[in-house]
This record gives sequence, C-alpha cells and structure tokens, in this order.
Amino acid sequence: MTGPSAASPSVRWSVVAAGLVVLVVAVWRIAAAADGIGIETVRVDDVPVTVMVPADPHPPGVVVAHGFAGSRQLMRSFGLALAHHGYVVALPDLAGHGGNPAPLDGDGDVLVADVLRARDLLVDGYGVSDDEVVLLGHSMGSGAVMRAAIERPDRVAGVVAVSPTDADVTPELPPDLKLLAGALEGRFVANAEDLLDRAGGAGGVPGEDGRARDLEVIPGVEHVTILFSPRAHAAAARWLDAVVDREPRPSRPVWVIGWWLAALLGTVVAWRGAAPSLVGAFGSEADRGGVRGGGVRTHRVARRGGDVAERRRYLGMAVGALTGPVILAAVAVVLPLTELGGMLVGPVLAAWFAIAGGIWWGIGLRAARPGPWELASGVLLLAVLLLAFGALAPWVWLPLLPSTARALYVLPLAVLTLPWLIVFVAGFRSRRGWQAVGWWALCSVSLLVGVAVAAVLVPGLGFVLLLLPLLPPLLALVAAVTAPWVRATAQLWGPAAAGAVLLGWVMAVLFPLT
Repeated sequence: MTGPSAASPSVRWSVVAAGLVVLVVAVWRIAAAADGIGIETVRVDDVPVTVMVPADPHPPGVVVAHGFAGSRQLMRSFGLALAHHGYVVALPDLAGHGGNPAPLDGDGDVLVADVLRARDLLVDGYGVSDDEVVLLGHSMGSGAVMRAAIERPDRVAGVVAVSPTDADVTPELPPDLKLLAGALEGRFVANAEDLLDRAGGAGGVPGEDGRARDLEVIPGVEHVTILFSPRAHAAAARWLDAVVDREPRPSRPVWVIGWWLAALLGTVVAWRGAAPSLVGAFGSEADRGGVRGGGVRTHRVARRGGDVAERRRYLGMAVGALTGPVILAAVAVVLPLTELGGMLVGPVLAAWFAIAGGIWWGIGLRAARPGPWELASGVLLLAVLLLAFGALAPWVWLPLLPSTARALYVLPLAVLTLPWLIVFVAGFRSRRGWQAVGWWALCSVSLLVGVAVAAVLVPGLGFVLLLLPLLPPLLALVAAVTAPWVRATAQLWGPAAAGAVLLGWVMAVLFPLT
C-alpha cells in the first residue's frame, strides 16, 4: 500500500511486465481447468443452467445447487471436479439468484422446482439414465436437494449435502445421504450431526436400498472455502460413484481459486508499476488540497503526532461503527429491513455503510468538491478494480455482468457506501508502508465489529456473518489500487467512488432478489 515508486522508468515497467506475466499464466491455468469438458449455458423455463459434459460415454448426471447469495459460478469448481470425474453436471441459478428472474420465496418451493428442472434437463437433454441422477447442494442448496429427493425419491438416486441446513430427513429418505461440513464451520457440523442422527445414523451401503448415511468433516475449511477444497470434491465423487455403481477412479484436483488470486495479484502489481506514469495525465496539482481545513499543514501536524483532526477521525470511526447497528435495529422495529428495496441483506449492509460513514465523515473529515480530473481518475481506478477482481470471476466464483434487474441496484448501493469509502481512502494521504497497512487493518476491524453487531441486532441479517471474511480482502484491494493515487494526487472522490462502485457491484450480484 505504498505510494507510486520513485524508481526509474525501466524498473517500473519491469514491474508491470512481471505482473502481466503472472496474469497471463493465471488466465491460462484457469482456462486449462476446463480442458476436455464441454460447457454450455441453457435456459429451462427461464432458469439459467450451465451444463458441463465430460468425454465419457453414457455418463451419470449430477445437479449441483448453490447456497444463499451464491450462483452457478460459485459452484463451478465443484462442477469441474465432478465433470472431470465423469459426470454430466448441471449448475442452475436458483430463484432470486444470479440470472434467475424468479423471486426467492419464503417456503423454498421454487428452489425445489429449480433443482428438479435441472434434473430433468440432464435426462431429457443430455441422455443421462433416469436412475443415474444424483443431487449435490451447498448450504441453502443442501436443503433444496434434500427436500427434492424426499419429495421425489423416484427421480433421485442419492444426495450429497455440503454445509447442510435442515430437511425432514428419515431413515428412509432422502435416498443414500452423504453429509459434508468444514471443520471451521461449527454450526454446520452440528447441523450435519443432527441430520445424521435423525436419518438413522451412519451406515449402510450406497446403491443398495437407499438407506446409506454418512458424515465427513473436511479439515481446514469453512463455509465458503469448502467449495474449493479438492478433499471435499473427492469425498463427494466417491459417494456418488458408489450410489450409481461406478468403478472408483482418482479425482483430478481443481485449483482455480488459487489461480484467480494470482491473477488478481498480477493485475495489482502491474497497475502499481504503471500508476506513476499515469498520475500526470489524470491528477493535476489543482486537485491537491482535497480536504478543506487540512491540506499540507494538517499532514505535517499529523506526522508530529499532534493532529487533532486525526484523533477526530479515529473517534468518528468508532462512533459510526457502533451507532450504525443501533439505528438500524431501531428502524427494524417498524420496517422489514431485510427485504428493503426488493433485495435481501444487501441494502441493509449498504445502509450500515451510509450511517457509519456519514457519522465518521461528519466527525473526522471535511471533503472539498471533486477536482476537475476526479471523474476521469475514478473511471480509470474502477476499470483496474473490475479487471483485477471481476474479469475472471465468472470462471471461478462470481458473475461479472449483473442481470438487468440487478444492474439497477449497483448505483444506489454504491452511493450508500460512498461516505465510508471517502474517509477510508482519505486515511492513505499521509500513510505509506506499514502505516498504510495499519490503517487498513484498523478500518477492517471497525467494519467487522460494526457489521457483526448489526447482524446480531437486526432480525434476518445473521447470514452476513458468513460473508464477513470477504470484507477485509475487498478493502485491501481497494487500498492497494487507490492508495498510491490518493497520495500522489490528493484526490478523494474519484478513488472513493471507484471503491464504492466495486462494493455496490459485489452486493448487487451476490444477494437474492425477493
């Protein structure tokens, strides 16, 4: 998070070249993960389904269902692992998620219907034998596949429930049930143990009478990382092979999440090498002094350790983080916040950013109007952020382009997060190196504590606790891209707006529509 390098142009462009090499290699490796697999996307009754077809003759089929705030892209690693194992894989966007225009209902009927549509697609469209279709679901999707198999056991050979929620299981239904949970997600391990007990306990032989049950805890993973775990992929494949009576075969590890992180790192490295050469074009001296009442004098006082404005900024951070949840909880008494604006969770999370950021800004910062080059620099920085974070995301875990309905949410969600991002990026004007890392860490702790308290106080917001680990890395990306620019130009609005649009985009493509 240091500023633009003072190194010679040849050194800087060597850094750019190194970053681009890492990016190219990562793209190549991500693309190679699908070698030998035919991939296409079809729509069944307006439900988008990605189908992965292996080269095996007469393969069995598996429907892979995502969880709450997930998508077919999030389950792509699991799908590729099973496709390489010899299964035709159907990855649907469940109702309210991804590109599925149907709203998410309260009783889950529409989720079961989507799973069964994908199941029938494998039989009717891809030649899968009617008695060789199995179901796999994660979190919310685990409940959908278990319920689908309970209601229609004649159409399902077996089930794998990953990070399972709940279902009305019995010793007979669903047929041949395998439960997987991550060792670092204690709540879901407990859910799995309860399900196993109600389903008759571990035992039985998969593929015989449908009464086989098993639980396997995958070490070192939690609710999201279990989806990218080769050990979880192999455990599911072994169970499914036994259910459909196939000869066991070795599993091929799929490491796309690691290469996606490498691509992100390569993009950021290349940007930081190129940024010093672009500052002159997009950030003029007229843009400096972007904080009224601060400017150069404020920074000099801050370096002497006596800056009152800095202390006010820390105070504003703490007050905003803890006041936001209280205000949201008070509003939730009279308004159903978790369904605000037709989207679950996302608008409430953005409202926390608006309240906490507004208070933080009011106490700790006075920002001047945007400078003449702010819009151009904001567009440039946003392009870098989206390239680093989003360009390869559809191949790994997240949609890039939101559906038409979701695209309407990006700008409002970005506007709500902007006040918080303004103060966040302002903190990098006088910090570099470990000071910048410390500022990012402090802001991340403030964010985690504030959102966690809100999740406890606001009914229906508890799910956001599972997504908290995503927030500090997102802030780190925003800081890595914008901090050098902020220090070199003193611009705030452009860098903050770029970060806010990134957060708005992530929330818009993640959270379910109601």
